[in-house]
Amino acid sequence: MNDRNGRGDHAPRRGGKNTRGSRPGFTLVELLVVIAIVGIMLALMLPAIGAVRETARRMQCGSRLREIGTALTNYHSQHETYPPGSHRHGKLQIAWSAYLLPHVEQGAAGDAFHYDSPFISAENRAAAGAVIPLYLCPSTSRRTWDRDGDRIRRPTDGDFAGRGATDYGGVFGSGLAEPINNGVLIYDVPVRRQDVHDGLTHTAIVVEDTGRGFQWDGEWANGGNVLAVETGINRQQDNEMWSDHPGGAQMLLCAGAVRFLIADMDVEVLGALCHRGDGR
Repeated sequence: MNDRNGRGDHAPRRGGKNTRGSRPGFTLVELLVVIAIVGIMLALMLPAIGAVRETARRMQCGSRLREIGTALTNYHSQHETYPPGSHRHGKLQIAWSAYLLPHVEQGAAGDAFHYDSPFISAENRAAAGAVIPLYLCPSTSRRTWDRDGDRIRRPTDGDFAGRGATDYGGVFGSGLAEPINNGVLIYDVPVRRQDVHDGLTHTAIVVEDTGRGFQWDGEWANGGNVLAVETGINRQQDNEMWSDHPGGAQMLLCAGAVRFLIADMDVEVLGALCHRGDGR
C-alpha cells in the first residue's frame, strides 16, 4: 500500500534511520569489565604456568642425575670401583666429577684435563673452565656472591673467565656418625659396590647442592665438591643438601634411581641414606 506521497510502506520516512548492517559497539563499562576478566584469568593462569615450568625443570634435573648415575656405573664397570670423591694426593684436589668426563660425553674436556696437576693450576684453566650442562640444575637461581651464572670466579683469578660450576655434590657420608667418611665418594680411597653394605638401592651417591661459589667448592673440577650431611635439606647453602625446587631436593642412589626428598624429612633418616653401611 502506498501512502499519501506515493511511497511504499517499506520506504524509510524522511529523517528516519536505516539500521540495516549496523553493529553494536562496546561501551566503556563493558570494555573495563572485559579487561578485568582477562586480568583475573591471567592472574589465575600464571602460577599454574610457573608450576608446569618448574615441574619440567625438576624432571630435567632428575634426568641429569640419572645420566650421572649411568656414568658412575660405567666408571665402576671399567675400573671396578667408583671414582674417589676427591683425589688429594700431592694437593691435586681433583673431584669425582672430573674423572667422569669420558663417561658423560665430555671426552674433549677429559683429554684436555691434566689429572697429574691440581685442578686450580694454570695447566687446567681451559679444561676446568668448561661449562658442562649435565652438572647444572636448571632450577638454580639462589647463587652465592662468588658465582657468576654457570661459572665461578676466584678473587685471585684476575681476568680469567672462571671455572665451570656444578650443582651436584658427591656424598662423603653422614656427619651424624663417626668417622664421617662413611659415604661412597670419599677422599683418596675408591669405594667398590660390594663395600656398600646397606645396598645400592638404599645408599646415596650424589645429591643436589646448588648455587655454590668457590667458597663452598662449587666447581665441578674441585675435589672439595663432596659433602657430609648434618643439618637436613635446604637449611644452609654450604656443602649441605640444597636446591631451588619447591619443597625439597633430589638424591641419586647408587643403583641409579633418583628420589625427591621433602625438605622437612627427619635428618636421622637422611643421614642413614648417606651412610654406606650403618645397617639402616
